[in-house]
Amino acid sequence: MAILHINQILNITIRQNNQSQLFLSRIADIQEETLIIEFPLSLEKEWDPVIFHPGTKLKIDLIHQNSRFQFTSEINGKTEDKIPLLLLKRPSEADIEKIQLRQNFRVPANIDMQIVQDGGKTLPSILLM
Repeated sequence: MAILHINQILNITIRQNNQSQLFLSRIADIQEETLIIEFPLSLEKEWDPVIFHPGTKLKIDLIHQNSRFQFTSEINGKTEDKIPLLLLKRPSEADIEKIQLRQNFRVPANIDMQIVQDGGKTLPSILLM
């Protein structure tokens, strides 16, 4: 199953100096060993220039078919093709992890229950499934 697609939106987290910065980008092209993305835009500081150095580690989140996926990558370089682009190390399909979005989930369980009415009368036990 191909999870990465051209024009797919990416949420990028870069951790520097014990602080995380959030960025938004889009996949421009996918090559055999390289993921080419548009130059990331800061979600926190508008117009704050950020220098991306080769070797910088990135945590990348994306949504694919209503599921959230996450992987780490590394900046390999920069290039331009009408717009500035970053060259990232392309993750293998095995390196892309599916993230659970729900905080609550259902677990099948059998519960034996007994109801006691006012006055102490007990009704027969019932099994809830």
